[in-house]
Amino acid sequence: MKKLLIALAFGGLLIGCVQEEAEAIEWESGVSVSAGDSNVSFTQDGNEFAVGFGGASVYHSDSTDIGVSFGMNIVSGLAGTVSYDYTSDEDSVIGLKTPVTLFGLTTTPSLDWNINDSDIDGALENTFSLMGGGLRSKFMFDVDDTDFTGSEFEVNYTWNMSNNFAVQPYVEVPMDNDWDRGDTVAGLRITMNWAGSSQ
Repeated sequence: MKKLLIALAFGGLLIGCVQEEAEAIEWESGVSVSAGDSNVSFTQDGNEFAVGFGGASVYHSDSTDIGVSFGMNIVSGLAGTVSYDYTSDEDSVIGLKTPVTLFGLTTTPSLDWNINDSDIDGALENTFSLMGGGLRSKFMFDVDDTDFTGSEFEVNYTWNMSNNFAVQPYVEVPMDNDWDRGDTVAGLRITMNWAGSSQ
């Protein structure tokens, strides 16, 4: 009963976010299918298609011709993901993400170094989940120019339909560097896990 009430509360919040500016909504959904250590996913956000096995992943999107990422231990007790992207602009970008989770809050600082342009971009993403409900914020920076470049805020709810199937409706609101609101993004994320557990 408590989970149902939380789902209804988050559903009302999602609907309210969408209706607040209904003339400026982009619909972007995604699906992820995993079995054991293997994973295949597609999202309409950038039309990214990814194939993963273990801690490694290969992906392609509108902005990335080919990308690879590897999960690894950065230092003792701190894991992260190292990536290399060959972009559609023919640039080489090296990335690093190091998520840290404490009491349900995951903070993920990240850096992307564009080797060709000698440009370094950074981001600080925070996600919090409780009983299926989730909140996410992301703040983006141009590190070498010490400029704030924008932010994103999201509310979502993960509904575990079964042990291997979950649906997550979400609403995301982007902001530019002057805190002007961009187009609202809404959609569904579908997760299927044939190993017998949902994320």
